Amino acid sequence: MENVNFHIRKIYDLIQAYKSGRYSVERRELDQLNSHCYYNLVENYTYIFNNPDKHSPDAHANFLKRIQEEGWIYGEHRDTENKLEPWCVPYSNLSDEQKLIWTVGYINTTFLTTHKSAEAKN
Repeated sequence: MENVNFHIRKIYDLIQAYKSGRYSVERRELDQLNSHCYYNLVENYTYIFNNPDKHSPDAHANFLKRIQEEGWIYGEHRDTENKLEPWCVPYSNLSDEQKLIWTVGYINTTFLTTHKSAEAKN
């Protein structure tokens, strides 16, 4: 997986652009993310890259299993000290907005990795 950080940055920027176009949020640069959030981006990217036959709900289920094994539980707002995470619910319980954000990340990860793989084969 070459250029993982480059792909993570592109995916993060696309998600941020989507979110800022939908509602008023303060845009954070990738470098401003705490290590927990960055780690999750990398892990989600890696899962999607390694499982091209899976989709957004599968990627979220993998994320949920992983963070629950690390001791995270649901919290209305993310709190890294107390391991509270608003995304720590089954995919079916996510809000429509959260599902769309997962889908934006999934589609862009799939596009970047598929495009790169096709490029390498030529």
